[in-house]
Amino acid sequence: MQEKLMSEKEVAEVIGVSRGTIKNWRDAKLLSFFRAPGGRRPFYYKEEVDNFIKQNTTSKRIIGKPLKKKIKRNDPLRSSTTDEDWRIE
Repeated sequence: MQEKLMSEKEVAEVIGVSRGTIKNWRDAKLLSFFRAPGGRRPFYYKEEVDNFIKQNTTSKRIIGKPLKKKIKRNDPLRSSTTDEDWRIE
């Protein structure tokens, strides 16, 4: 069975960080990678990337604690929506 390889760009998109961060993690030996003989581009095994995500990420929401913030619109009659129209209370 052949393992799926991911490019640095794909890994960065999946994790939600920059390619520079992926390079830093690679240099710190947090992510293992593969380079084809004579190649310059690193590739990452999908299974190892998935394991890295499971081991190094957590949910931002504390389980069991309800969300208290409500989004309220300042002027409901305005038809346009801009960043100034929305407030988090």
